[in-house]
Amino acid sequence: MPLGRRSVLLVLAAVLATSTSLAAQQRTRTKPHRTGARFSHPELMYGAPLFHRIAPSAAASITETEPNNTAATATPAALGDTATAAMDTTGDVDWYVINIATDTILVLDVNASRVGSNMDPVLGLIAPDSVTTLAFSDDVNGLDPYIEYHITTPGTYFVVIQDYYGSGGSGFFYYLTFGAKATPPPGPGDPTTLFASNLNGPYGMAAGAAGELYVTDIDGRQLWKISSAGAASQLATFASNVPLKVVVDGSGNLLVTYSDSSFSFGGVSRVTQGGQVSSFATGLGNTGGITVGPDGDVWVLDINRLLLFRFGPSGFRKDSIDVSAISARRYDADLAFSPSGVLYISNGYDGIYRLVNRAPQLFISAPPYLESMAFDADGYLYVANGYLGTVLLYDPTGQLVNDPFARSNLGGPIYLAFSRATADGSMTSRLFASNYGYNLSAPYVGSVVEMRQGSMRGTGLRIGVDLLAIATTSLPAGIMGADYTATLQVTSPPGTPSWSIAFGALPPGLIITSTTGVISGVPTTAGSFPFSVRVDAGGRVGYADFTIVVSQPSVSVTDAANHLLGSSQLSVDLQRFLDLQGNKNGRYDVGDFRAHLRAQGQLPASVAATGKEQP
Repeated sequence: MPLGRRSVLLVLAAVLATSTSLAAQQRTRTKPHRTGARFSHPELMYGAPLFHRIAPSAAASITETEPNNTAATATPAALGDTATAAMDTTGDVDWYVINIATDTILVLDVNASRVGSNMDPVLGLIAPDSVTTLAFSDDVNGLDPYIEYHITTPGTYFVVIQDYYGSGGSGFFYYLTFGAKATPPPGPGDPTTLFASNLNGPYGMAAGAAGELYVTDIDGRQLWKISSAGAASQLATFASNVPLKVVVDGSGNLLVTYSDSSFSFGGVSRVTQGGQVSSFATGLGNTGGITVGPDGDVWVLDINRLLLFRFGPSGFRKDSIDVSAISARRYDADLAFSPSGVLYISNGYDGIYRLVNRAPQLFISAPPYLESMAFDADGYLYVANGYLGTVLLYDPTGQLVNDPFARSNLGGPIYLAFSRATADGSMTSRLFASNYGYNLSAPYVGSVVEMRQGSMRGTGLRIGVDLLAIATTSLPAGIMGADYTATLQVTSPPGTPSWSIAFGALPPGLIITSTTGVISGVPTTAGSFPFSVRVDAGGRVGYADFTIVVSQPSVSVTDAANHLLGSSQLSVDLQRFLDLQGNKNGRYDVGDFRAHLRAQGQLPASVAATGKEQP
């Protein structure tokens, strides 16, 4: 799977270097990028939906003539033309040249395999310098490519087409239509303005508490910190993984989803404000979205298995939910909570869903590719479409308000984030978008832009919550039958703390005192017991995940027998353990001894348990 903008365009490397061929040699008829969940570098990933396509033309308006395998010998074309042509020989490549006016959405549509050709075409749009690749397409409708590209600078552009495998002959024919679409009018958020540039491959984005932004760089494998003035500095690097999405957790750290270099599996890393990277969650497939809920829990979308995972603030896995109903498996998927606490899922393609009773329900259906979401405080939803280079606005009922809300200087994949105030961390109405750069030119490729200030209808909705810090980091192990006491501590509570178990359960026999945070009692069962505690104080809340491991003490058969014979005494803790192992009648007796013999393998299995061994 490709990793960067350069690797996406390797298929075109030969034609740019030699002006004769897109493929240096014949290859086996498999394409490595055809996978179930493909990484969304836009030149490779964006395919036009069928309702945007131009109908095949039966009659050609221009006929390709050889040689036209270089920019200098390119066949002239004009908008409205359909070229009829063929790959005449092995390694053939056809160049076309066309003049395009500014603010034109150029549409290039190839019909080959759909009309019976043996050709597996690949298509490229080249800048007026005849070198720079602006867009590349393969396998949009079956094997046939399709490109939509917004021309913002008038000039002479080149179109290059070849068989993916370099094959040729009379059976390798195609039709290439040169069309155009009307550009939409500017939206309320236009014009967008450049906020930060030269970010390489910006992808996910999150707002920090002091007006800063955090942006993942999928090409440079790093995490940027962008100051409130737009200055970027490196916060952390990911040498062996590709960072994808980022969110700020309840403790002010960054949680970054990642895929390994081969895009076989994924996970979540925790990054401190000092740039230290540690593991938050592992064992995931590739991920498509991450967010923090109003209770501080972390939600992650696994696009390999179409499972939605819920983690406690410390990384304890609480739940998994089947969301296969969203259908698409795309890295550009997103997660966002509404002001009412409902979780929304963008499938990264054509739908936004609400999670209702653990099941996704379709909320918005729109042309691909729907990517990032950002709620304002009133429940209005801003949605990025990276393929079209637009931001849409929907009301709380899912009705479209503005299409586009903004369309200038935007190119996917796009990630949206409302910023926070530098003074106190409160939410603002400033809305930012990260641009990987589809359909864009410098300086907007690899940038962050801001929607026109004052155009947003309200302040943004805060993602997550500032959690109270629980000072206790771990709890001591317990021993079955022995007294247990541990006290939880919270840092600087704004009121009287009240403690409770938020998820999971304490080991049997232990309780938590709400007024003191003391966990006490006598563990009655051995095992490992994970749970989350909650503390409420002064209108704020904090969570922490713990695990108490309860083990069985060691009691020899001799010592257990001697106690019953009166020759030596066991401790109270050990007597309780033996009773818990046996009939649980509050004292250590012969029935408990028989149960202990059985547990130690000293009593044959053929000897049935008697009532004295039972509780």
